[in-house]
Amino acid sequence: MSTHQAMTPVKEASITTDEVHVFEDLYEKRAALHNLIHISENNELIRNEELYQRFLKDYAQLEHDYQAYWTHIADKYGIHEEEGYYFHLDFKTCKITLRPEHA
Repeated sequence: MSTHQAMTPVKEASITTDEVHVFEDLYEKRAALHNLIHISENNELIRNEELYQRFLKDYAQLEHDYQAYWTHIADKYGIHEEEGYYFHLDFKTCKITLRPEHA
């Protein structure tokens, strides 16, 4: 392997179906909490401050867990975000790719 090949960043990685399921679970919980927060913020009649604060706290923890799992997967498979790119996970093919932000 040449030095140039060793320096080329990984642009794609295949992960296991179990890892995809973890992402699906985190993504679904994240979307649900986001929706609950949005509903709570925009409907004074059903807003319960204690519940709203719980949603915010849970969302912050979930966001931390989500980012930590991305970091774990990136390290495991040697795929890392680069400036101008973002991670894209195809849930059907179990592939992570780097995609340009402004494509």
